[in-house]
Amino acid sequence: MRLVRLLAVFFVCLIWTASSWATNVLDLKTEYSATSTIGTGPGARHGQLWRTPEALRHETVEAGRPQIVIARLDRKLAWLLLPDQKLAVEMGLDAVGLPPEILTGVGMRQTPVGQETVAGRRTTKVRIQREADGGGPRIDGYVWATGEGIIMKLAGATELEGRRGALDMSFGDVRVGRQDPALFELPQGYRRLALKGMNLATLLAGIEQMRALQNRLGGVIAPR
Repeated sequence: MRLVRLLAVFFVCLIWTASSWATNVLDLKTEYSATSTIGTGPGARHGQLWRTPEALRHETVEAGRPQIVIARLDRKLAWLLLPDQKLAVEMGLDAVGLPPEILTGVGMRQTPVGQETVAGRRTTKVRIQREADGGGPRIDGYVWATGEGIIMKLAGATELEGRRGALDMSFGDVRVGRQDPALFELPQGYRRLALKGMNLATLLAGIEQMRALQNRLGGVIAPR
């Protein structure tokens, strides 16, 4: 599903690798917010990103509905918020097929390509590669990051269990500064559903089927 590929992009944003290259351009050293664009052309989707070295929050709209992802590296968990259901799906960082080991750079090759300016900011272009072993996805793409570790652009491809996804994401209007810690916490009033022993794609497919049934019946099932 598109949302699963979107989540994969977010977690790729978090990787850092201890390669033989002395400088790690993906080691975030600041807090910031930015606008995001997923894809290109008429079908591009726009959103908002908030980042700290320990967490991220991304908001976008999928099929006319707001969707929010909060990832906590320090707690090794993430929440998928569905505002129309007042539901927070809680999962480990490996629930989307991206094991926490990727966040430490295990199996990730990082190769600097050169310097480029993206959205007015000087960046280092780095090729990132990971083979499909250890239960994780195959990744082959490029990241453009500033000297502070701010990711300005992602491009490439992922493959997991035969499903292929594209990494195509860019950022702009970057504003460096301290972010409100409440952005990265579970909001009040949401029901929390802990995801255990279930594939995220299967869960999301079930949610979409429930929404489709609601639409056909012309009713709304209110959260309890």
